[in-house]
Amino acid sequence: MADSPYEAWRGSVGAVLAKSRGGTPPEDPIAALTTPTEDDGVQIAPLYSQRDELPEAPLPGVFPYVRGGNATPDVRLGWKVAERFDADADSADVLGALESGASALWITRPDPAPLLDGVYPDMAPILLTAGSDVADAAAQVYAALGRAAESDAYRPDLVRVSLGAAPLTSQVVGRADISVDEATDLSRAADARREDVRAVVVDGADLHNAGATAAQELGLAAAAALDHVRALTTAGLGVAAALNQLTIRLAATDDQFLTLAKVRAWRSVWARVAQHLGAPEAGNAPVHVVTSLAATTQRDPWVNLLRTTVAAFGAGVGGADYVTTLGYDAALPGGVEGYSAAFSRRIARNTQLLLLEESNLGRVVDPGAGSWHVESLTDDLARAAWGQLQATERAGGFARGVADETIGARLGEAADRRDSAVARARAS
Repeated sequence: MADSPYEAWRGSVGAVLAKSRGGTPPEDPIAALTTPTEDDGVQIAPLYSQRDELPEAPLPGVFPYVRGGNATPDVRLGWKVAERFDADADSADVLGALESGASALWITRPDPAPLLDGVYPDMAPILLTAGSDVADAAAQVYAALGRAAESDAYRPDLVRVSLGAAPLTSQVVGRADISVDEATDLSRAADARREDVRAVVVDGADLHNAGATAAQELGLAAAAALDHVRALTTAGLGVAAALNQLTIRLAATDDQFLTLAKVRAWRSVWARVAQHLGAPEAGNAPVHVVTSLAATTQRDPWVNLLRTTVAAFGAGVGGADYVTTLGYDAALPGGVEGYSAAFSRRIARNTQLLLLEESNLGRVVDPGAGSWHVESLTDDLARAAWGQLQATERAGGFARGVADETIGARLGEAADRRDSAVARARAS
């Protein structure tokens, strides 16, 4: 009897669909209304009910960290607003951003030192992207930490630094970076420091922008991270120490539920990898989510304000540690005529501040928990990503897949399908 209302509803759906099909109802009306997210085999049902209920996930900070990695988050602050600073920024821009609500710095230039003047590194996490100059950039950050340590108020236990070496995922997009061996040496030096310094970034956002579906982004990122862990343990680091050298970067799109579920699914996948490696307590790498460049339009850049707002919403409530909102003009070389780069950064920052301070989204930890749709999508996406990871491992791992161009081919095919969907107005 418990299924009677559902079956009655199912019959009604079939009757409605029959009207548009010449009087012939579909064999399975629910399947007829089910839509794929991308090409991952992950499906979105027209209705979720108690029939789709899954076991409740553990609390935040508890393995497998689906609901977030911090057991005691500060709900007054929420996630970290990581503002991006490129070559055109100066120290006044950085200090002004910190005074105006930014709570983390993403410095994407080879010389971070000029931007760190006056910054307290134990109050604002520092994320670097310096390409092949990452060793020099790291030395500049270490020098800044040394100067900060001269103060009696310095708190090394609060310092969070990501040096940003991405030798594996950078190859996919053809960006210059250091080698895996050099990244391993950088990791060993970072591990010896008293602050929380992580040398390696696995950049799933690069994979996404190259065409990866959500499951491919997660599965391939996990495969790249696993290659790094192998290299680090071979070099003498313990498994937990190796895992603690990783930061993960993911892309957020204007599909808010897919973005929300993707962040949660990543934590599940990587926690399971850490469990298999024998260090489940270290399977909680920080997650830095960046709004999608692939979903950023050039023709009407002001539309990007709406897209990045939805993307930041999905990333934040999904449990990202750091969120970066790209500027509305990120896809336009030189930006929009008549508007400065500082204006673009300010709008990007304020997008998140509105979500945090006006909408108070950070005050509820994992608000999607218990939702039949969110939990089902998280589980389905994690399973699809695990399949991508297994397929990559069977083929010899991420590095081999990049070298023999099989990963590039997979991403190229996915990019072609995405471009076709955009051209046919089936995706934006």
